[in-house]
Amino acid sequence: MSHHAAAIRGPIGASPYAARFRRDLPLAAAALLPLNTSLLCRASPGARGWAAVPWLACFDPRITRSMKRGVYVALFIRPIPGLVTLALQHGAEDMLERHGMQGGLSALSQRAERLRAITGPLPDMRPGPSVLGAVAPLPRGYQAGTIWYRDLAPTGAADAFAALAARYASMVDAGMF
Repeated sequence: MSHHAAAIRGPIGASPYAARFRRDLPLAAAALLPLNTSLLCRASPGARGWAAVPWLACFDPRITRSMKRGVYVALFIRPIPGLVTLALQHGAEDMLERHGMQGGLSALSQRAERLRAITGPLPDMRPGPSVLGAVAPLPRGYQAGTIWYRDLAPTGAADAFAALAARYASMVDAGMF
């Protein structure tokens, strides 16, 4: 995490750290998944600037290919206080754009509640909303769109991410989303 804190002091565009984050994190996550999976892994430290909450996500292309809409697995990287949040997540950006901030947060919370009823409880996970520690609009949307989540130390996240991604794939196969 100290590399992240040091890297975000400079501009994102020319940052080797940002390039490695986008390239290497998804490759490492994909290596944890079964060989025959159709899941796509992506990561972002931010688009036009450093994200308040960088992320790694796993998508089933039958449902979504981005964090804007649909259901996916996300690992939100919280450099301070040194935690990551693993979540079964509903995309936030489209809902926020469609309904405005307050309406979008409400719609995301309602959607997450409906999806919790469909999936049933997940082992070792709590019902959303999550607490990511950011006040920017998009992270607030992520928090509201959290279906189930779990806070972890970064060192324990790989196995939990792989297990939730496998569970997500079986839920998609069962037509839950």
